[in-house]
Amino acid sequence: MLMSESERLGIREEDSGHETSHDCARNDPGGLVPATGRAQTPDDRIEAAFNRAKEAGLPLSLLEDKVEEEQAKDVAMERIAAAVELRLESLKQAQQVMGGVVHDLNADQISAGADALGSGVSAEALEAICHNTPPNQLAHSRNGERSWRRRGSVEICGLWV
Repeated sequence: MLMSESERLGIREEDSGHETSHDCARNDPGGLVPATGRAQTPDDRIEAAFNRAKEAGLPLSLLEDKVEEEQAKDVAMERIAAAVELRLESLKQAQQVMGGVVHDLNADQISAGADALGSGVSAEALEAICHNTPPNQLAHSRNGERSWRRRGSVEICGLWV
């Protein structure tokens, strides 16, 4: 039997209640409610997000990082699922904006772009940054640590945004 992404990451179902299909559809900006109208569990939503990331060619490690971050905060599964879905949308937008300019985007570059968009940088500004910056300077790591994440800011091409 295949292990789901949620099971592989050790995510526990702690949510005792489930949304109604009406609540779920109203709070479903990404179209995650199945055609049956039955509300999905947080694990289902996380699994669906990982599947969509895979289909989009995004590194799954970027969503795994979000799950681990939220688990470390000991938040409810519903909130973890919402955070993963939101992160996926930001990553897809960054990939779309940056991918038109930079080929072979790496995980750090996509993540930095998503963080920039999330901090208020417009898609047009991010695209301009990509046009005017060598790809190897868009985002970087030092000693395996994401150096562009500090004090709530994002470093892109040496600029803190």
